[in-house]
Amino acid sequence: MGLWVGERLSGGCRGLGFFKKLFSRGPVQDQYNAYTKEGDGFMGSGDPGSAVECYANAIEMKIFGDKVDYNMHYKRGSAFEAAGELGKAAEDYKLFLLADDRELKASNVAGAISAFNIGAQQGQAQRCLTKYTLERVLGAYVFEADFSDKKYYSWGDHYKDARKMRDKDPAEAAYRMGVVRLLQGKYKDGVQHLDKAIDLSPEDARPYFFRGVAHALQSRKGGMLGPSRTAREQSKTKALGDLERAVNLTQDDLLSEQAAKWKGKVPTL
Repeated sequence: MGLWVGERLSGGCRGLGFFKKLFSRGPVQDQYNAYTKEGDGFMGSGDPGSAVECYANAIEMKIFGDKVDYNMHYKRGSAFEAAGELGKAAEDYKLFLLADDRELKASNVAGAISAFNIGAQQGQAQRCLTKYTLERVLGAYVFEADFSDKKYYSWGDHYKDARKMRDKDPAEAAYRMGVVRLLQGKYKDGVQHLDKAIDLSPEDARPYFFRGVAHALQSRKGGMLGPSRTAREQSKTKALGDLERAVNLTQDDLLSEQAAKWKGKVPTL
């Protein structure tokens, strides 16, 4: 993802004239428009798999040169999402969300994106990306610290959904609220929810793992504005204890594998 960001920042958007010039190429535009129209038709008829192929052909044309075809990645992401391939949809949506409103509105000169729909499109992309990421974290315990980037993810509804579970399953609700708070970068709040989950269900390995992740992240903070050396030492000890406890409690190979990785990320102070 870093490479894509760098490419966008280094090149930038050349404005309306750039898009007008690109779309003055009749035969190229005609073929591009044909792929787009065909893909849209497949989406309308309930055949997202065929739509994916059409949008992929349009992307391969590289009609914007070295610029990202934001609209077509959005369309292909929508097709992947409709086909139930959330991982592939997420990759296209990430590219689409790299663009700011100015770039998307500028590309509208080419008839690519409706300025009226930009907000709705960004919302759909964020919701899909968030859903996929949360499923990945809860199901495979793949946690990456940069998930709190609000440009790509929208965690609020997922926290609310978890909170609604409190009467029916308070331990699971506390666990999920803790995970969402960690994904928001709110480690202290996340630990508090995970503490409660552990109190309610002390033999469940999952909240120990994520609490260990939270402590590991806190132990890695430094600098003048970071926690003191003593606080980081305490976080390190807590992280190793929680991760070890998670491994001892579970027979889930995925959780054990991720716990071992996080133990290796706890710094030596």
